[in-house]
Amino acid sequence: MIETNMEPHMMLLDDPDQASTSLNWLTVGASTVGSIAAAVISAWIVSAFITRREMAESLRLQGQKEKTDRIREEVLRWSNPILSAVQDLRGRLKNIIHDDGYVALDPGFEKQGNWSITHDYMVRSTLYLFGVYFAFTGAMRDSLSFELFESQAEKEKMLAALVNVGRTLSDFPASHGCSGQDSQVFYIQQRAMGMEMLSEHDRHQCISYPEFVRKLREADFVDTFAPLEQLVVSVSPSPTDCRWLRLHAVDNALAELEAVCRMVLQVR
Repeated sequence: MIETNMEPHMMLLDDPDQASTSLNWLTVGASTVGSIAAAVISAWIVSAFITRREMAESLRLQGQKEKTDRIREEVLRWSNPILSAVQDLRGRLKNIIHDDGYVALDPGFEKQGNWSITHDYMVRSTLYLFGVYFAFTGAMRDSLSFELFESQAEKEKMLAALVNVGRTLSDFPASHGCSGQDSQVFYIQQRAMGMEMLSEHDRHQCISYPEFVRKLREADFVDTFAPLEQLVVSVSPSPTDCRWLRLHAVDNALAELEAVCRMVLQVR
């Protein structure tokens, strides 16, 4: 009886191959499950990394696009008015210096032949063109985003060109060393003229020429432009008139500024 009761237990232990096979299957199963789990975790980690990298790249591209749009808006906002103001003022200085337009700046000027110019128009329109330049360059300096510049050097070049124009009008004694009659328009005076020229309804636009002429009836407005009027009225190419050389210097400085503006104020 004792031997009979022991047989079932002995049968479980007497088949070592079957026991080994079972253990092997368990091991393989556990290994497979572990491999699958590792693969799933690895895939999740890779996917999460790629997703984060894609999100970062998407944000970078979006930020770059927004910056490009802002720069484009700034360029379109300033390129036409600034370049037009510089070119118009250069055109007037060319007329005065190289085309004998200075004669109409003399209060004693009388109409000559078919030339319809008058002294009042020559003086007023010259003051107006200077005023428009002061207005737009001042407004640009006050609101211009430095994102517009591709480098620090480009920004400094633009600001230096603007400052140089102002200095040719304000420096005393002037760098050309003339010792005759002279007149300056100082920086604060330039800014004041520019502010007077800006429209009350849109501070990024200038008043029209007819409105400028009407405002010349106001004593305070006339006083604001008095320093500039003293610079241009009766100016002549006389060796004793330092104002002539000063206007030459302004024209040269404007030429440099125009070149810088063409480089910076372009749609990219």
